Amino acid sequence: MSTDAYKSRGLMTQEKIFKIQVKYFLNIEGLSYFPTWYQEVLQEVKQQDGFMEITYDSLKSNPIISLSFSREEKLELWASTKRHDELFEKIEAYFIQPVEVEIIEN
Repeated sequence: MSTDAYKSRGLMTQEKIFKIQVKYFLNIEGLSYFPTWYQEVLQEVKQQDGFMEITYDSLKSNPIISLSFSREEKLELWASTKRHDELFEKIEAYFIQPVEVEIIEN
């Protein structure tokens, strides 16, 4: 099947998924709170337009969230919401240093 045939059937997309990883540096209390906080984030972010996936790695001393949206603009819309800011403030109270954000190329 040609590439055009795949595209016309919706089997290929021109757009790249926009993915970031956020690394958190938390104190002991923050590490304990993180799974609860993550569930709150999950409940909110999965309702956002363009949301694709969220996962986290808790096996390290610094949890890492991977977050994917259909486009960068959709992620920016979520990041600019009041609810996003409220959730960020909840976890920020446990920071021992600022988060590191990395854009993942796909």
